[in-house]
Amino acid sequence: MSYAKANAMLIEVPVLGTTKKFWRLSDKATRISGKLVLILNSHHAVCKYLTAPLQVSNVWISSTGIVKLRGVSFTSKHFSIERVRDDYKHLSTVLLVLISISGGDITKLPPDYEEFIMLLRRNTLTVQDEFLIVNNSALLPMKNR
Repeated sequence: MSYAKANAMLIEVPVLGTTKKFWRLSDKATRISGKLVLILNSHHAVCKYLTAPLQVSNVWISSTGIVKLRGVSFTSKHFSIERVRDDYKHLSTVLLVLISISGGDITKLPPDYEEFIMLLRRNTLTVQDEFLIVNNSALLPMKNR
């Protein structure tokens, strides 16, 4: 959480050649989001899910932006798509809280990231949709867009 307090995750940047500005996630914030998605996806791939709802206190971010989960456990008992959906719904909340803690106004999220958050919250999420989550364009660094 101290990383989020010290580093803006939602930044305002100028539109080149104009006086206009727009809001986007910093590249580190995008990488943090992607890493958290990959951690969950790697466990889902072996039919495991979080035993308790993911919380901000479970996310450890180093000063350089390295991301790890701490104080969580995974289980394969009663694995189902509903458990996968729950993991991603809780992740969406954690991501929004991290952005808020960093001083970002979640009402100013870029449209692609808003759609990514909505995808994480979908009640109709399928196993095949995990591909869309992991490879979502909102998780690409700006230089690759």
